[in-house]
Amino acid sequence: LLVAETTATVAARVREARARQAHRYRGTRWRRNAEVPGSALRSRWLVRARRVADLEDQLAQGRLSARGVDRVLRLCWTLADLAGRAEPDDRDVEMAAGMHGAEALRLDSWQRERDTRQALRPADDLDAVGRS
Repeated sequence: LLVAETTATVAARVREARARQAHRYRGTRWRRNAEVPGSALRSRWLVRARRVADLEDQLAQGRLSARGVDRVLRLCWTLADLAGRAEPDDRDVEMAAGMHGAEALRLDSWQRERDTRQALRPADDLDAVGRS
């Protein structure tokens, strides 16, 4: 069950996220993630999460535009800032992609998880037979 947060709690988290962004972009003309051009994001503030490779695959396959990738990256940083993390992780990439509408990224994640479970199943079955 989710507990609703007060407006004051959410406002404080937003202030902290904005402060993180201002600190990250100090010495530049930008203060917020939304202001940073994609080229700067990709060269100076790389998202090191593994799922970024999935975004690049989507770009190569024409499922996501370069501008779409940039928007997802900006959103990744915002989600990490709101969560108080120093940098985005795989959850942020997946959530940002889903919020942007990159449905295939989430499907790929589910498909990979299902394929992994199926790959493990034969070994699990052999272990069960050996214990019988």
